[in-house]
Amino acid sequence: MRVFGIAGDQYEWLDWSPVTFVFWGPGEPNNANGEEQCVQMNRHRGNWNDVNCARTNAGYLCKKYPGADHTPPPPTQPWMGYCPDGWKLFRNKCFRFKGHKHENANWSSARNWCKSENAELAVIDNQFENDFVSSYLLELHWPAWIGLTDSLVEGGFGWSDGVSPVLYTNWADKEPNNNEGLEHCTAMIHNHLVSGRWNDDMCSKEQSWVCSMKKSSSIPPPPTKNPCKSGYISWYKNCYKLVEEPKTWDAAQTACKQEGGNLASIDVSYEQAFVAGAMLEGKTDAWIGLRRTDSSLFKWIDGWPVFFTHWGPGEPSNHQTEGCVSMHGDRFFHGTWNDTDCMSGKAYICKITTESPPATPPPGDGKCLPGWAPYGRYCYFIYNEAQGFSWPESRHYCQLAKGDLVSIHSRAEMEFLIKLNTKKIHNVWIGLTRDNNFGWSWSDLNSLAFLNWAANEPNEAFHPGDVGRENCVEMYPDGLWNDNNCVQKRGFACRHRQYYTTDDSGGIVIPTDAPAISSAGLVAGAVIGAIVVSAIIIALLYYAFSIKGVKLSVPSFPKRMGRTIDVPTFNNPNFAGESET
Repeated sequence: MRVFGIAGDQYEWLDWSPVTFVFWGPGEPNNANGEEQCVQMNRHRGNWNDVNCARTNAGYLCKKYPGADHTPPPPTQPWMGYCPDGWKLFRNKCFRFKGHKHENANWSSARNWCKSENAELAVIDNQFENDFVSSYLLELHWPAWIGLTDSLVEGGFGWSDGVSPVLYTNWADKEPNNNEGLEHCTAMIHNHLVSGRWNDDMCSKEQSWVCSMKKSSSIPPPPTKNPCKSGYISWYKNCYKLVEEPKTWDAAQTACKQEGGNLASIDVSYEQAFVAGAMLEGKTDAWIGLRRTDSSLFKWIDGWPVFFTHWGPGEPSNHQTEGCVSMHGDRFFHGTWNDTDCMSGKAYICKITTESPPATPPPGDGKCLPGWAPYGRYCYFIYNEAQGFSWPESRHYCQLAKGDLVSIHSRAEMEFLIKLNTKKIHNVWIGLTRDNNFGWSWSDLNSLAFLNWAANEPNEAFHPGDVGRENCVEMYPDGLWNDNNCVQKRGFACRHRQYYTTDDSGGIVIPTDAPAISSAGLVAGAVIGAIVVSAIIIALLYYAFSIKGVKLSVPSFPKRMGRTIDVPTFNNPNFAGESET
C-alpha cells in the first residue's frame, strides 16, 4: 500500500484492489515531515505505520493467488514529455536552479517553493544526473539544497518526496558527519575545482536550491532555442557533440575543425561535469583536446590555458608513446582523464565556442620581500642548507611565509628554478604529491599540465590498497623530478604571489625593514627546535605586513563564461611560460 500521487493523501493497494480494511497504529498515518508515502506493518502488534519508501531496514510480504502464474512487467517505455519554461531537461526529469545573488532559503522554505511548482527538492538517482545538476551550479552563489534528509531517523537518509529510493549518493570526504548533532539536510557543494559533492548541513542555513519533477506529456514542446548547429548540445556559450565513430586524436581534431570547432577543452569543474555527465553518459572513452606538446607540457589545442585538470588514478603516466588525452567513460573511472597513444581509435567530443582565449598576461609588476626572487607574477625562495627538512615540514615553512611549496607549469619556470638553486647541497622538495586518486596533484591546487620526471620515474609501484613509501616529489639540481619518501630530509622551494601594495597616494610601497623567511633563520631554527623557528617566522611576517596604511591586493583574475574564476593561488601558467620572463 502507498499514497496514490505525491500531492494526495489517498492510499491505494498496488494491485488496485479496493481499500476495504485499514489497521493504522495510534496517530497514523501522519506523513511525518511530508515524506512518508509507503506503509509498514508492525511485526509485534500488526498495526500499520506510514514510512518513507526508501527505508531499507524492513522486511516485506508478497501475495499471490494459488496457481497464479507470474507475468513479468512489460519493459519500461521511454518517458514522454517536456519541461515547463525555465526548467532544464535531462533524460526523464526537469530541474530548476534557484539561489542567485539575492535569492536564498533554508531547507524547508526551499522545499515549499519547489512544492509550489508541483515539484520537490531535487532527487538524484545516478552519477549522470549528479553531473548534469552540478554543471548548472556555476551561477549559484551558495551550496545548493537537494531533497536528501535524515530528519526522521538520524543516519537514515531518504528523499523528501517520500517515494524515491536512495539509489545513489556522492558524499564529500568525511561526510555526512552530523557536525554537533545539528546537520540533517543535504546540500551540493561546488567551486571551480570540485562540483557536485554532497554535505550534510544545518537545515536552517539559507542557501541555493535545486528542484526536480518528472517531465510531463501534458506540456507542449518548447520553441526551438538551441543556439548550436544540428547534433550539438548547448551549455552556456559553448556547443558540444559526442561522435562515437572511432578516430585517432589527429583525425578527430581534423573532423572537429571542419565543423568550426576543436576537440573539447575543459575549463572548470562545472564544464567537466557537463561533458562527463550530459555528453559522455558512460558510453565510451572519448578524446578531448589536451595534448602533450613536448616531453613535459600539456596544452589545449584551442589555445586556452590549462586552468583545470581531472586526471585518473596514476595519471598522467607520462609513457613515451602516450601524448594525447581521453576521458574515461566507464563507471569506475567515470570522467577522469588518461594520457594514451594518439594513434588509438576512440570516440571524440567536439566543442564550438564564441569565446576567445585570454590574452597572454604581462610580467608581474608587484614586489617581493628580501631574499625572494621575482618571476612572472610570483616570488620564489629556495632553501638548500646543510640541515634538511621533511616534505611536511618544508610545506609548513612555506605556508608560514604566506605561500606553498612551488608548483611548476612550464619549461621556462623550471629553468628559472634551476638557476635560483645555487647551493645544490640537497635535492629540493616541490609541491607535487600523490592525491586520493593515487595520481599526482600540486599542493597549492593548481592544475597539473607540466611534467619533468627523471628517467624511469616515478618508480614507486602504487595500487589501491597499498601503503606507498614514495608519495612526495623532489627536484634534482638539473631540474628533473623523482618521487621519494616524504620524511627524507631535503631542501625546499616556496612560491607565493607578488605583493601589490599602495600608499595613500596610490604609489607602490613594499616593506623594506622586514626580512622574510631566510636560510640562516631555518638553520638556527633546526638547532633550537621547529617551534621557535615558527615563532620567529610568524613574528617577521607580522612586522612585514603590519606597516600602517599599507593595503595588500592581487591583480584581478581573467573571466570566462561570465563569472570570475576565483582561485586563491591562481596563475595563468600554460602559455608555455615564456611570457613570464
